[in-house]
Order: sequence, then C-alpha cells, then structure tokens
Amino acid sequence: VRPVSARVAPTAPGGGAWDDLSDPDCGIELWCPASAANVTGTADHVNDTFTPSWTGISGTCRITAGQLVNTGFAFRAYESDLLSDDTITARTVVLLTEAELMSGTKTLTGAGGLTSITFQLTP
Repeated sequence: VRPVSARVAPTAPGGGAWDDLSDPDCGIELWCPASAANVTGTADHVNDTFTPSWTGISGTCRITAGQLVNTGFAFRAYESDLLSDDTITARTVVLLTEAELMSGTKTLTGAGGLTSITFQLTP
C-alpha cells in the first residue's frame, strides 16, 4: 500500500491557512496493519502544493488481502513545518472492499483536511 495523490482542503479547520508563508507541505504516515503501534511507512512531504503526489514510501506497508479487508491499514496526513508538524488528517483506519482490492486502488473523500486521497495496492 502506498499513497499516490491527495487534495488538501483550501483552508485548515477553523478557516486559517495551512502554512504561514506558502501552500501546504503535505506528507503521509502509514501504519500497516492498522493495529501497528508505530509508523511502518512514510511518504515524505511535498512542498508548497494543494495537490501532492508520491512515487514511493520510506519503510514498508505490506499486509495481506485478508488484513486489508478485515483490519485495514491506517494513515495520517501532516503539514510539515520547521518547528513542528500540524495534523491535516488524524490517524484514520482504512478498510477495503473486494472490488477495491481487484481494482488496485482505494480513494477516500472528505478525510479530515484532505478532500481526497488515493492509495495504490501492489502485489
């Protein structure tokens, strides 16, 4: 499992800007399976864009099809700042249907501060 692309909402919850000086710098943390105590994979932040995309992750997010359907994986989107990161989307568990497994992608809409995020599933 890896994130492919996302769309960040135009404003942070409460109506403020995501970043003081520029567009958001969005990164993704993954927990595979969702019950993992620690982050297992990270898609580094992409600078200054409301439409980040990623080609890979650091670490791993390898789980079985059965786990994807029954317990899922979890992700968190963050806005990277020099002093501390802000949460765009809090840790969220994602379960897949058999149809999504077959299609090889999962798209969520309305996930916290993300209007959408798409994950790719690879064997």
